Amino acid sequence: MAQEETITVNVEHQRRLTPCAALIVYKEENQYPYASNSNQEVVHFEINRNGAFIRPKALSLCHLQDIFNSPNQSGALEYLDSRILAVNNTGIIWYEPSSKTEIFFKTTEEDRKDLNKLCKGKKVWWPSLLFKLQNGTLYCRALNGSKRPNPDTKLFVAPLTHITPENALVCLPRHLHFDPGISIIANMQNFSENFYNGVFGHMTQGELTIHPGGHDGLWREIFKSQPKHFPTQYLKETNQTLKDFLRG
Repeated sequence: MAQEETITVNVEHQRRLTPCAALIVYKEENQYPYASNSNQEVVHFEINRNGAFIRPKALSLCHLQDIFNSPNQSGALEYLDSRILAVNNTGIIWYEPSSKTEIFFKTTEEDRKDLNKLCKGKKVWWPSLLFKLQNGTLYCRALNGSKRPNPDTKLFVAPLTHITPENALVCLPRHLHFDPGISIIANMQNFSENFYNGVFGHMTQGELTIHPGGHDGLWREIFKSQPKHFPTQYLKETNQTLKDFLRG
């Protein structure tokens, strides 16, 4: 009896992989060279340890879409909550209305350490924020109101450190990564929760606000005066709209 051999493939920068399934496209032979190619079928095969294709199963177009567009080949429908503005297979844009909750600072500069104490045990109003999670990268802008934005809504610099004011890029903590094993919506929820529970530390280059005291002055004022809403008059304008954010 011949010894069984396992078919394997080495993928650069990844672990050693073993094929377990294959998709084969079958085309009906046609004697007319300019005939339509619509008479095609896709069959899914399992691959055993000998490399043999077994258990063929014809696939529908919907099944193929599930395989290529969904994590873990799962095509379950998901609820879209009202925060979601746009979504596809690689990205999602959503907004978070202004809310009153804690914000955490852990600064190391001597002239900024007072923020560490001022924030303790206090809930303050955050600005409304717009997020884009695209190919595992997170971007954030601020909004001048809590209403659902439309394509022409103007965007503002998010007055928070760890966010580059020019391109809205968020500097993520090391533990936060895009998980390809879950849906884009589940990733959105994970990123959003981690963002609001995160810690703001080092300063970011560039102007984050038009407050006379800059970023630190803005948040010192918020902590001490406890306004009834976020002071949107200190938001710094950008030349972007939501339409630009969608395209960028």
